[in-house]
Amino acid sequence: MVESSTQSNSKRQTLSPGKDAVVDRISSLPESLLCHILSFLPTKDSIATSILSTRWKLLWTLVPKLDLDSYKISTSELSLDDDDDDDVEDARAIMFAHVVSSVLAKQECGELQTFRLRWLYGWDGSHLDAWFRTAAARKVKELDLEVLMHSDVENLKLPPSFFSCRTLVVLKLSGDIDIDTPSLSFNFPSLKILHLVEVSFPGTISSQEPSFLRLLSGCCPVLEDFSFGTDDFFEGECKLCVPTLKRLGIRETDINSGDYELEINAPALEYFEFSGDLRNIKFYEKLDNVVQSDVYISISDYVPEEFCRKWVFNLFAGLNNVKFLSFSPSGTGVRSPS
Repeated sequence: MVESSTQSNSKRQTLSPGKDAVVDRISSLPESLLCHILSFLPTKDSIATSILSTRWKLLWTLVPKLDLDSYKISTSELSLDDDDDDDVEDARAIMFAHVVSSVLAKQECGELQTFRLRWLYGWDGSHLDAWFRTAAARKVKELDLEVLMHSDVENLKLPPSFFSCRTLVVLKLSGDIDIDTPSLSFNFPSLKILHLVEVSFPGTISSQEPSFLRLLSGCCPVLEDFSFGTDDFFEGECKLCVPTLKRLGIRETDINSGDYELEINAPALEYFEFSGDLRNIKFYEKLDNVVQSDVYISISDYVPEEFCRKWVFNLFAGLNNVKFLSFSPSGTGVRSPS
């Protein structure tokens, strides 16, 4: 059938770019959908949409997410000259702390789904206690904190209010952070995912230095995914007992770190990853549910050959039922344990 000239002209007018351009289709979406879209943006970009129109002015305050990165906020946005002087960086830290406090105060949403903070400057950490108290009061579900301090500044110590965030489902901590778990009992009853990268604990992981084990014990009720990368606190004897654990990742960032013996009791484990300088790792129970394992090991030259054989045997004896196995040596000073 031949389309009439009138119908053809009508379609061209409907699809005219000039006419479609004046229609703000996004702003006409429901408020809940707009907030969902904004939740995929860093908070800085979400706030920037407030200048679009009256409709957008306060939408960012309804987004149940705080995602701020001091590295990505320029000095001009903080009303500072772009300079590398220590005084300017101290001022940046103060101004950035003010930004975080201001955003938390202005948000009008109820529960806080995500609190993600990356702080790459020296600071005293005095604001963190108030931030965690606010996050705990708003029933925060995901907490992701990365801190990189100046070389001459002590690690950030997590305040007691951190341990009051009992609604956490996801917890990720990385960088120059000291975790000193309270001696009194505490727990994160809903925590399913725990990732620790290069954080520090008082002393070492051992039965004599239980700070790490107290943290893990407080996260155990439903914990399913646990990974940690370390270069200084993994030393001595350690028993990881998490019956609900399905994914476990161990990544050493410093080859030839201290000796350790690690006993893993995780009968529900489905995925295991190890990367680093191999020591004595044993699985307490037979792993019948492991589907995949990725193992990248280094063995130092100073380790006696009989120890190499024993450690490799212990590791793979526990993984003998794995369906998909990736294994390779890595790092320096690697030799075959044959």
